[in-house]
Amino acid sequence: MAEVVFKHVTKVYEGGFVAVQDFNLEIKDKEFVVIVGPSGCGKSTSLRMIAGLEDITDGEIYIDNVLINKKPPKDRDIAMVFQNYALYPHMTVEENMSFGLRLRNFPKAEIKQRVNEAATILSLTDYLNKKPKVLSGGQRQRVAIGRVITRKPKVFLFDEPLSNLDAKLRIQMRAELIKIHAKLKVTSIYVTHDQLEAMTMGDKMVVMNNKLIQQIGSPMEVYRNPINKFVAGFIGSPPMNFFEITIAEKAGSIWADAKDFQLKIPASYMEKLRPYIGKPVTFGIRPEDIYDRSVYLGQVDNNTAIANVEILEMLGSEEFVYFATPNFSFTAKYDPSIVMHIGDTNKEVIFDMKNAHFFDIETEMSIV
Repeated sequence: MAEVVFKHVTKVYEGGFVAVQDFNLEIKDKEFVVIVGPSGCGKSTSLRMIAGLEDITDGEIYIDNVLINKKPPKDRDIAMVFQNYALYPHMTVEENMSFGLRLRNFPKAEIKQRVNEAATILSLTDYLNKKPKVLSGGQRQRVAIGRVITRKPKVFLFDEPLSNLDAKLRIQMRAELIKIHAKLKVTSIYVTHDQLEAMTMGDKMVVMNNKLIQQIGSPMEVYRNPINKFVAGFIGSPPMNFFEITIAEKAGSIWADAKDFQLKIPASYMEKLRPYIGKPVTFGIRPEDIYDRSVYLGQVDNNTAIANVEILEMLGSEEFVYFATPNFSFTAKYDPSIVMHIGDTNKEVIFDMKNAHFFDIETEMSIV
């Protein structure tokens, strides 16, 4: 068992700077948890407190029900992969991967067995006698991962390990890490600022901002039901569109009045939005929930707007269309078979209102 538990953990640096505040999290045995957030939100500091590289100002961290606050790093039975590969250039791949075991005076036969097992998992068998300088970036990162696999720790810690790789290698290494976790089933905590990594890799996602946890849940739960405007805008690419609108009541229905257009809100939202009638709120909708009128197969019921095309981004399998109305700009994700041109005017778009989100203007918390 390798459960990791944070209880009200806070980190304050000298001078009073608060890096992490009241961090509470339970990570189950064998779970792959991704902590995601913008730079400076406190995610790496949280990871470094588990590793013992940062002191804990307040609160408690447990691994397997054992308090580790005062334990030295070498006694925590964790292994960490950093942004840079941190490989010894004068050592071979085999020597790099076995270095930690040799320091701990493991028997030579066991060292060889562990290195060969890790090399097989990581497809590094043919490179064991080579030095890092002849390896690609992805191969070097696999060596760094192999070095921690040979340790067989209770917990793997990953601090943005793919940030130095190019886009293609990042995709490949994401898949590699998912496969490695499926094989080894070791509790893993992965820190990243890349929401695509967070969505594709983790069993559980922890979204942080401004030193605080914003939301915890499965990737799809967080994506579909963001707890506040920050999470809604941070998770998803392109990000969710936001419009400041007024909730209005007309003919027994409630409406999102955006001045440039008026959208009828589903009756199922009425109970939660009724207290906001006559008040401004933030209306949010994801780009994939905006459709071109010519291909929309759902019901058209006062959920349309007229907009002009400002920018097109063709990505092969999909196209991002940047629209503008007199007071708003927003993005739709279209099938590239829909013919669009920069400068097109008076395009009719459909908002799928059953997937709409509404946020309180002041608190930015989700209303519905």
